[in-house]
Amino acid sequence: MLRARNLEAGYGDLKVLKGVSLHVAPGEIVAIIGANGAGKTTLLSCLAGLVRPTSGSISLKGGDVTGRRPERMLSAGCSLVPEGRKLFAPMTVRENLELGGYAIRRRYGARAGRKESEADMEKVFALFPRLAERERQLAGTLSGGEQQMLAIGRSLMARPELVMLDEPSMGLAPLVIKSIFTAIAALSESGKTILVVEQNAKAILRIADRGYVMETGHLVLEGTGAELLSNKDVQRAYLGKEYSSIDEEREVP
Repeated sequence: MLRARNLEAGYGDLKVLKGVSLHVAPGEIVAIIGANGAGKTTLLSCLAGLVRPTSGSISLKGGDVTGRRPERMLSAGCSLVPEGRKLFAPMTVRENLELGGYAIRRRYGARAGRKESEADMEKVFALFPRLAERERQLAGTLSGGEQQMLAIGRSLMARPELVMLDEPSMGLAPLVIKSIFTAIAALSESGKTILVVEQNAKAILRIADRGYVMETGHLVLEGTGAELLSNKDVQRAYLGKEYSSIDEEREVP
């Protein structure tokens, strides 16, 4: 589905990505974990077309998309749920979702496009029933969890095959985080391919097929979700002392 080879990118003289290579197969959930400042957001921004790579290549569904603009990446089937949600706060839930479906309406024309958009909105409401209850509410007045649901729902309105999420659990309560990750797993089961950057390493690795560990612009480790969860270095760096000690207790005969 997605492959990046030797990506390098940054901002002015600041080089952030340093020879990053990764792949995401159709239907996979792939996680990228790492400390703040490792380059994770820059990587997703580069893959989504928001940051142009200085070298390297990106392919989507076998075609070269290196340097494509964000709207062309979206049309090609790749959507990004950005860090911080970036909703249109003065607009309602429905209006935010309608904006997400703009490309679909253009593709089908005015009348047919409205029908397609309404059908897609019903699917979003089925995934996130809370949004149906808040349909006429301003996005800026929603709770943090509801805003994250709306950000994901808005991205789905474009019918992407690959959904990229940047820190979907940031600032959310534990119960809300659980519902967000349940929704991510449901999207995968429905056929979507998922690439997610996440600080909550334990939560994402439990549902991820594979994962990468990123440090200072490099991908330094790759493995299945289970392999990374059981890796002692990953436990010490990203899962906390409590998780590591519990894991060690389980290994005692």
